[in-house]
Amino acid sequence: MKYLFKNLDPIVAVIAEKEGEVMIPLWDQDTQVNHLFKLKKDIDGDFGLYEDWIERVVKRRGFEGKELIGFYVNRLNLELTFSVIDTS
Repeated sequence: MKYLFKNLDPIVAVIAEKEGEVMIPLWDQDTQVNHLFKLKKDIDGDFGLYEDWIERVVKRRGFEGKELIGFYVNRLNLELTFSVIDTS
């Protein structure tokens, strides 16, 4: 099991890894679509969703920037899951 951060429980399953990037599974609960996403490490050393998130979710789902999106880790398969919580 891979750890994205030292001294923490495993957050999500890491499918592939190279310097400053990891590939993780991401489940869209609303549309029931599974994605493989790239997390990139920023200048502070934190991992985040960047181009993949914008291209594959924001544009496809038509998000306008006002949506409240909830993320959680499914502890059974270590898959990051998200759902739109509020659109107001």
